[in-house]
Amino acid sequence: MEISDYTNIVSAAGVIITLIYLAKQIKNTNKIHSENHEWNRRIETRRALDLYNTLESVKELEDEFRFSDASQPIERNKINKKIKESSLIKVAIIRLLNYYESLAIGISMGIYSEIIIKETRRGHMIRTYRAFSDYIDFYRGEGKHRSFIQYENLIEKWKKEQSESIGLDPLG
Repeated sequence: MEISDYTNIVSAAGVIITLIYLAKQIKNTNKIHSENHEWNRRIETRRALDLYNTLESVKELEDEFRFSDASQPIERNKINKKIKESSLIKVAIIRLLNYYESLAIGISMGIYSEIIIKETRRGHMIRTYRAFSDYIDFYRGEGKHRSFIQYENLIEKWKKEQSESIGLDPLG
């Protein structure tokens, strides 16, 4: 073998080692990027959840309907009566439902962490949906057919998950 053959072998080995190192660096960079992305999703989820505390409509609706304890939908007639007394009630209802719709859309788009929202707001989101479900149907009938679809889908998904997890684990 000549010196040029050794040089070619060493060069090829150097290129292979460099490519292996580069592949590991890319893998590490992707892992870091993925972890940073997940961290940022969690931060944005917390920010979105914190907006709930600034919704003045929640207190107003709670005073009017005690919706957070509702085990049945609030009658549409009762809601319509309150809306006739004060148009701000309708604004408050729509604002709250839009807030939950935005959380559901954020989850479906991968912007927000479903786990965090589910752990912190699931019960309240389900009770709110239950309380205002008749009004949501009425609102959709007023030409707003696509209103609160993602919110409804998320609630149905969570209810299904909950019903499937109830019971004993199979033996075997």
